[in-house]
Amino acid sequence: MIDVLDQSLAHTSRWLVWCGGILLVVLVGITCFEVVARAVGQPTAWVNDYTAYGLLASIFLSLPEITRRRGHVAISFLSDNLPDRLHFDSIMQVIAAISLFVTVYLAVQIGIDQWRQGIETISATPIPKVWLTGLMCLGLAVSGLEFLLASVKGWAQRGVCG
Repeated sequence: MIDVLDQSLAHTSRWLVWCGGILLVVLVGITCFEVVARAVGQPTAWVNDYTAYGLLASIFLSLPEITRRRGHVAISFLSDNLPDRLHFDSIMQVIAAISLFVTVYLAVQIGIDQWRQGIETISATPIPKVWLTGLMCLGLAVSGLEFLLASVKGWAQRGVCG
């Protein structure tokens, strides 16, 4: 069961990071387009805004795979010096997952309000804020699942569950 969940979540995280990477390539392309457009005296009004939106999306789409690979920033001096590091890491992963799930819950509530009130970004080319909030929720939720699965796998290695 854990292996099926692990494979499904790994596939989802890899798909999201690919989307984030493709988005970065698109952002480089539109930024180059903007440089050329400015050089010929025809600057665009939308490139700066959409680059900011795209960077936000790229970061949160890539977050689950970074979490899976344990590429996130970690201050590990405490866990490095503990005799039962695997148990400590599993507990910390559950705490991280809970923190992310609470954050997602709160962000969903904000997103619902944004949608109901029709709130848009404040920029030259506004978009509904709920789109950005939704992307953030997606990345945070899948990262929370990655932390939770890593914890369960750690406990399974120790024979505590599974």
